[in-house]
Amino acid sequence: MNNRLHFYLLALTPLLLTFLVWDLNLNVTLTEPTNASANTNIPDAIVENPRVSQYDLSGNLQQLVEGRELLSFRHGDRLQVEEPRFYLTEASGDLWHISAARGFFQEQLSTFELEGDVEMFRQSEELPINFSTSNLEIDLNLHMIHTASNITIQAPGHRVSGTGFEANLSTNQFRILDRVNAIHDSL
Repeated sequence: MNNRLHFYLLALTPLLLTFLVWDLNLNVTLTEPTNASANTNIPDAIVENPRVSQYDLSGNLQQLVEGRELLSFRHGDRLQVEEPRFYLTEASGDLWHISAARGFFQEQLSTFELEGDVEMFRQSEELPINFSTSNLEIDLNLHMIHTASNITIQAPGHRVSGTGFEANLSTNQFRILDRVNAIHDSL
């Protein structure tokens, strides 16, 4: 009897989802502005406290993206996330924490553009590192980051700053492009 009930619930799921989607589309249709080109900054959907996780085949967390609010725009090709927080796991097991005031996800490019008080912190036993800048672009597929803005990098005993930055999070290699200033504690 339990298996039969489980089967019926699974069979009803698409029907229930159809009604939910139909109801959602009905609400969007009723509230759609008459002059859509004048209201491209009005979201057609808002998700509060979004959370998306990605795991590897062994069940280990690879990426986690959270935020206060996710805004979807019908006529755009990107999503806006207010107060995004990312957690990216390296092959070594080290964890990157990344946060900003807002972020924009571009689906075609699999990139996140972060702006406003961008902070990155690598939680590592060997070498924790903290990055701060005003904006940053993250390629989620390649684990690459870059910015043309000023950046400050701090690690135990070291502080490096400059303008422009590129990094490969998979290989832990980075470079500052211009106006490099470094301070190292003496041994």
